[in-house]
Amino acid sequence: MEDLPKCLVSNCDQTARMFVKKLKLYNCYKHFDETYEQAEGERLISPKLVAKKVGVIEQMLRLFKYFTQKECQEKPDERTLKFQQEFTLQVQKLRDDTIHAYEQGSYLDFGDLAQKARNIQADMDGDETFSRFACNIMWKIMQEKLDEDSEIPAWFSGLVPKQQNILQEELKQNKLAIEVLDQKNKKLQQQNEDYKWNLSAKSLGISSSQSPSTVPTNTVNSGQSKPIDVTSGNTIRLELTNLRDMNFLAFLDRRIPILNRMDLNKVPANNQHVKDFLQRYFPIELKFFNFNCSSTLSTGLDYYAEALTVSSTCVREVFSIYNFEICESHLVMLVCANKNMQRFGLQHCKFGLPTVPDFGGKLKGSTLKVLDLNACGRKGYSNWANNQLNFENLVEGLSKEEDFRANLQKIWMKQCGMQLKVIKRIMSKHGFAHLEICGHSK
Repeated sequence: MEDLPKCLVSNCDQTARMFVKKLKLYNCYKHFDETYEQAEGERLISPKLVAKKVGVIEQMLRLFKYFTQKECQEKPDERTLKFQQEFTLQVQKLRDDTIHAYEQGSYLDFGDLAQKARNIQADMDGDETFSRFACNIMWKIMQEKLDEDSEIPAWFSGLVPKQQNILQEELKQNKLAIEVLDQKNKKLQQQNEDYKWNLSAKSLGISSSQSPSTVPTNTVNSGQSKPIDVTSGNTIRLELTNLRDMNFLAFLDRRIPILNRMDLNKVPANNQHVKDFLQRYFPIELKFFNFNCSSTLSTGLDYYAEALTVSSTCVREVFSIYNFEICESHLVMLVCANKNMQRFGLQHCKFGLPTVPDFGGKLKGSTLKVLDLNACGRKGYSNWANNQLNFENLVEGLSKEEDFRANLQKIWMKQCGMQLKVIKRIMSKHGFAHLEICGHSK
């Protein structure tokens, strides 16, 4: 009996014959062939079976030495002795590998062993110390013994595998099997979402020539009808003053698949469809998100602030908010929600900060690298040229958060309404002398 593990595919009771190298999983022939290419796997063989075969090879080694001595009629020459020693070392290496695998509760690669056996045979066949007739007789005896159900050699029979290692291997295999099933489940979920989008698109009368995962809207620049492609990896830009773009959000009844970028421009105040989208139908994953671009200054952030913190958990790199009046509570909530973004922006915003904002240690663990405050200091917004205290309060509040201060690398200050030397003085005063100030016209 080969003493191999069971196939790790659910409900399969077949013996595992193949090892998936990349995932480190055991599969029977059937399930391996259904999922993987031959190059992705190794054929398994148990140490117990290998030990039997190595025992036969050791007998062959003794035969080889016997024939050599008989034919030479005297002590073998130096070259023959050297060859015998090399052959003995190769067989000893096979024995050691077998013992190690058995003690560790693991298995051996059949292909690797077969190649080693071929190398040994080639070396022996190339030797000229005894006749071809004697060599053929030896291989015939060898093959007969290999075909027999040979006994386990003495050096192997007394070994005991380390039970702990076997249990650890089983746990590892079970964990890997769960990961593989999880990957398959995610793939099926994505296929299911695409199928749902297909049905939804058909219900809106999209022609078969269009992408099955699209919903019609307008292209703002051309004013002509064009589908919004929600296929994974794409970019979506919606002008929410456009009725058909707003209807796109109103139509949604499930989350959008993974996207590269999404822009929600000209967001109306207190709109339930927008709020529902941020909380319930936001893309599963997104790299870049811009909220309320190309708009006038709005007082409606209070309505969307909490929903924006929900959507921020799905954004991986850049999250930017535009054109809102921002009080201390909004500032604390949104900066803390985006503290592990690569880049976070409050751009074209008006800050109301008569006092130093208190983040209360909520920025501990912050890894934010870039903060965008472009166009916040101009007239009609925060007016930092005539209200430097407003800006300094912001900087001082952030500076009290150690991780935030240590990890922030750049701050964008385009159209900020202040001279560069004033910005640097305030930054240095509050521990941000290391920051690169970007976008300033000087």
